Amino acid sequence: MGRGRKMIAVASVLGALGGASWLYCRARVRRLPPNCPARFLSGGGRRASRVVVCAGDSLTHGNLGFDYVGALARRLGPEGFSFINAGVNGDLAYNLWKRMDSIVACHPDHIVVLIGINDVLALADAASMKRAGRMKGVPRPVDLEWFRDIMLNLVRESKMRTQASIALCSLPVLGDDPDDSNNDLVALFSESIRSIAADEGIGYLPLFERMSDSLRANPWSPPTAFRPGRLPLCRAVFQRFILGWSVDTISGNNRYRLTSDGIHLNSRGGWMMMELVENWLRHQG
Repeated sequence: MGRGRKMIAVASVLGALGGASWLYCRARVRRLPPNCPARFLSGGGRRASRVVVCAGDSLTHGNLGFDYVGALARRLGPEGFSFINAGVNGDLAYNLWKRMDSIVACHPDHIVVLIGINDVLALADAASMKRAGRMKGVPRPVDLEWFRDIMLNLVRESKMRTQASIALCSLPVLGDDPDDSNNDLVALFSESIRSIAADEGIGYLPLFERMSDSLRANPWSPPTAFRPGRLPLCRAVFQRFILGWSVDTISGNNRYRLTSDGIHLNSRGGWMMMELVENWLRHQG
């Protein structure tokens, strides 16, 4: 075989491997958690004295970052808690609101909501907004007012259709610099979440505040700022599912302290979230 034909053959093999890797990663990203609402209901529903639905996006889903829902289940399961993971990768607040039926059907005692980081990214980046419309069916451009309306609908519907106590979480810091322009937007969305919780008389879990305080108390110089765009996320997905790296290995490779790829929580950031939820649950009686 001539040199040219060998190069074509090698390129064909590499192309096939790349295509297979992409399909595998896409399937893994789309796979629902083993304790999602549908599987909980198909297994007969309630088996514990207190059912907790953790609702949100990939931060809750947990296969791209630290699985705080699984960690809570291991920690509090022996005390009679059952945790349902209603996190779907890529969801915006609108998508979670449209999934309310599946959450209500679980008859939860407690609902914890962590949603909005994809809304922030859609507002900050036109390409992200286009993907939200194309891949997630979001019917209009995201802005802070619409996000607040959706969150109010979600909270009020939860109060009307369930007997659950409800807690809203502020959003995680993007990257390691809490004072950059991306996190100015995160702070605005988080403040909107806080004000909704106060107005509706429900719980508020200050994840953004805790992460920001931690980063400011132990600053790196210079801090690793969030890198927007698809490339950092695609690289992290490849490292996670093809190379088998842990979220903390990815985090160290990217020089982030609380996230793996600038968005998803590493174990340190995940423990912050887990502790906030645990402390809130223990005060619900």
